[in-house]
Amino acid sequence: DEESCVGGDITLDGPSGYDSYEWKFGGVVVGNTEDLFLEDVTTSDAGTYTLTVTSITNNTVCSGSTTATVTIFPLPEIPEIETQFADCLGGDGSFIFLNDPQNLYISFDAGNSFQLYTGAISLPVGTHNFVIKYGEDGCISDPDNQGEVVISSPPQSSDFILNTEITQPICDTGLGNVLIRIGESENVDTGFFTYTISSGETIFYQEKQTIDGFDLPAGTYVIEGISDDGCNSGRTEVVLDECIDFDGCTLGYWKNHTDRWSCYSTCTLYSDVFGDGTPSQLQGKTLLEVLNLGGGGIYNLGRQSVAALLNICNADVNYEIASEADLVAFVQENFNNAGPAGSYLDELNNAGCTLGGSRATSAPSDGCPVVEDTRPGKGKPSSKGASSITSGFKASPVPFKENLTLQYDFDYVSDVTIQVYDVRGQLLRTFKDKKVSKNDITKLDVDFKMNRNQVYIIRVATNREVFSKSIISSKR
Repeated sequence: DEESCVGGDITLDGPSGYDSYEWKFGGVVVGNTEDLFLEDVTTSDAGTYTLTVTSITNNTVCSGSTTATVTIFPLPEIPEIETQFADCLGGDGSFIFLNDPQNLYISFDAGNSFQLYTGAISLPVGTHNFVIKYGEDGCISDPDNQGEVVISSPPQSSDFILNTEITQPICDTGLGNVLIRIGESENVDTGFFTYTISSGETIFYQEKQTIDGFDLPAGTYVIEGISDDGCNSGRTEVVLDECIDFDGCTLGYWKNHTDRWSCYSTCTLYSDVFGDGTPSQLQGKTLLEVLNLGGGGIYNLGRQSVAALLNICNADVNYEIASEADLVAFVQENFNNAGPAGSYLDELNNAGCTLGGSRATSAPSDGCPVVEDTRPGKGKPSSKGASSITSGFKASPVPFKENLTLQYDFDYVSDVTIQVYDVRGQLLRTFKDKKVSKNDITKLDVDFKMNRNQVYIIRVATNREVFSKSIISSKR
């Protein structure tokens, strides 16, 4: 009996001294001889072979037979492979066999020496041929059809766009945050790049990013990233500003310093500023009347919003809400959420007041009547200015573009001075109108450079009263 691998020859031997020999495989004669010495029979076919021998002695024919089994093992097939580029730092590439074969041996020198495969094999750039076998005594794969691994040079180095999401430093900790995203995607990079973040000669980080990004103090930083294989890089600069200490003067300050109301008069109607959606509790009341209201809920939101309005329009107060339009939008959106919204504005109005330099006064603005503080124990109405408060004029269209029409609404004849202010209290234009009275109309060419969707203050002064109204420019 014989065992062999595909491609090996099997030699079938028989005894000597017989007159004839015959080898059969599957009933077919595969070899015979009448020589006294056997010629070997070579085959690559697996199966059972039968040997028949014949001898003639004294005219007597004697014969006998035996069998031999040939077992041929199949050659192993080369498993599929997966390659990894060499890197841009001069390192080798590598490859692995898929499906994680067990007890596999590999040889890169046509089978002269084998090593047990235990995982990724590193190889330099180039083409590498190999043969395999399973087990130390297993059949070797066909040397005429070897496996092939091609290790390629890395792709050309490329620059990535590093997009940053910046959170500016807060004063409590002094720290801001930078979160880095790769390219145009929304994904935060937490493993592809290693980042070096430096400012001048100081290196703050040299590591991979976590999902929380990098905490940094105020400063200017250079961020450089390089991929693990060195083939991709990115660079950007970011600026983290010093934390901003916002200002905010309280309700009490504005009640007692009406001379510091730079954009509005005390008799401006609350609804003229905060819109037609003003709740009924605040309708028909002036800014000063709302400022003096007691109670919580919508009343607190009302008085806090008046203080916020006065903080914003004063150029010496660095208020956290940047513009009057932003405040108006916030208040309108929160008329039905008055409690939390009022508390939020209360916090901003107590940030710390930087104003001063004038004695306390609660006197109304020029042309405005004295307003009673209606809270318990706060005194009686004043007889000064007994006339009812009115807006004094109508402005249209709302919103407006370059042209604005005013219609007067007071019951006497007077010269008027019309002034246009921005929300910071800066005077932009002054107009004059002679001997006007109720229902008279004047048209203004407001030709200054306007911002879109911005609030402006119109102040109309007669020889008896001063009226103010907020208007909004068109979005265009």
